Amino acid sequence: LTKTKMQLSTTTAAQRATFFGTAMTVVRADGIRGLYAGMAPAVVRHIPYSGIRVGLYENLRKHVSGTDPDSPPPSFFTKLALGFTSGGIAQTVAVPCDLVKVRMVGDSQLPKDQR
Repeated sequence: LTKTKMQLSTTTAAQRATFFGTAMTVVRADGIRGLYAGMAPAVVRHIPYSGIRVGLYENLRKHVSGTDPDSPPPSFFTKLALGFTSGGIAQTVAVPCDLVKVRMVGDSQLPKDQR
C-alpha cells in the first residue's frame, strides 16, 4: 500500500521519494507492519468485487445468449457491454472498502496520539 501513501503525500513531484524510498520511510517509522496498513479492507474489497464481477458477467452472458446451444455466441461489443455493466455494478459495491483503505493508510501518517 506504499502507492497509496505516495498518492496521499503532500510533497511536490520534485521532492517525492521513489517507491522504495517511501517503503523504507514507512518501515523506519512504523515497522514492517506499517506496510500492511489498510490491507484488510483491500482484501475485503477484492473478494466481493471479483465475485460479483465474474458471477454477474456469466449470468448476463447466459441471459443474452439464451439456452439454445446452436445460437451464435455474443458479439464482441455485446461482451464489452456486459463487462462494463458487471464491472460497474461490482465497483459500486466495492467503493466503500476502497474509501476505508485510503482512510486507514492516511490515518497511519498522523501522529500516534491522533489516530
